[in-house]
Amino acid sequence: MAGPRYDRIPVAYMREGVVAYCEERRQPGDFLTAIICNDLRGAVLRADDTNTNHLASWVRWFMWEAPIGSWGCREAMEEWIAGGEDKMEHVISTDPQTYGEVTEGQAQWLAQRIVKLLGLRGISAHVQREGELVPVDAPDYPEEVFTGIVPLTQGGVCCPACRLAATSSSK
Repeated sequence: MAGPRYDRIPVAYMREGVVAYCEERRQPGDFLTAIICNDLRGAVLRADDTNTNHLASWVRWFMWEAPIGSWGCREAMEEWIAGGEDKMEHVISTDPQTYGEVTEGQAQWLAQRIVKLLGLRGISAHVQREGELVPVDAPDYPEEVFTGIVPLTQGGVCCPACRLAATSSSK
């Protein structure tokens, strides 16, 4: 999977801070922290005039370009910074992969991470692979309810979060 496209950063003078966060896992400034943690109020209060006009672009950049697990809530950001060696090595790789080459372990890890990052309770994550729902080992979530998640597999949608929102249903 390719790394972040830093050329798509919405505001050029912010590039250094974004690269430092994504590549070196350094604490970002207040504005980027608010964006990374999905804190709209904080982002608006901390943005300069240029960044205020690009809030939606910032959200899109982190959603599509930032490393998986590095954004979404304060806990995700803190885990990313504390990560040191890449705990997500099995998901984020420098080896080129096609969408169909994601392993079952990668898909399960991503499904569990999405459930955790979105703070879902009472949800058991399932991964859709080749038309079948494969349960993910998530003992904290009862089996009465499931969520279809398609993380970077053939036939997937634009992103796992969109798939999650679109396919929630009960068994």
